[in-house]
Amino acid sequence: MVLDYLEIEISEFCNLNCKGCTNCSNIATRKQFYEFDEYSKDLHRISEIFSGIKKIRLLGGEPFLNPRIVDYAGLVRELFPDSDLRIVTNGLLLPRIDIAVLRELSRLGAFLDISAYPPSRKRRKQIAARLNEAGLGFNFGPPVVVFFKQ
Repeated sequence: MVLDYLEIEISEFCNLNCKGCTNCSNIATRKQFYEFDEYSKDLHRISEIFSGIKKIRLLGGEPFLNPRIVDYAGLVRELFPDSDLRIVTNGLLLPRIDIAVLRELSRLGAFLDISAYPPSRKRRKQIAARLNEAGLGFNFGPPVVVFFKQ
């Protein structure tokens, strides 16, 4: 059996403080990540239940605050080699992320979905240049101008 879609929160906090954060990252008081050993155990169990997953999205908070983001993406690719692997980010940290990390994510076949918050839109050219340099695929979502509660 193939699962259509899976979201995995690998960071509970964020570098932004958005009023309408649906993950409540705006109220996180300490840096906390999905422990890699627990993540690995859970993902292995999911791989026993499903023969594949069409789309897997790693998100947060801000997933690029997690120093082991490549390990998380690598395990997805190892267990689900045919999945559409997406990382959901606000993009603001990307110009400062080590180019080797971005290139490794590209090698793993990851793709970035960048939320177009106002600060991200202001740095769009800089973010795009860095990702193009790394060969990492990406897209900017529609402009986020209104927040709402769900």
